Amino acid sequence: NNNEARQVTIKTSFLPAGEYTATIYSDTEDASTNPNRLLKNVRIIRPTDSLTISLAAGGGFVVHIEPKSN
Repeated sequence: NNNEARQVTIKTSFLPAGEYTATIYSDTEDASTNPNRLLKNVRIIRPTDSLTISLAAGGGFVVHIEPKSN
């Protein structure tokens, strides 16, 4: 990331058909004063979805994607 806060949108069309569990770790709103805090968000995604993630200035994110368990 660079020195400006921004949003990033990632298309999930690279995934094969099916449902997946996406665990997203991203910056919190107070990342400029508390950079070691993370927001964890778990959601179900499909290849037709997009993920929009807010990045703090100088921040980043991690997305772990795995097939959805039944």
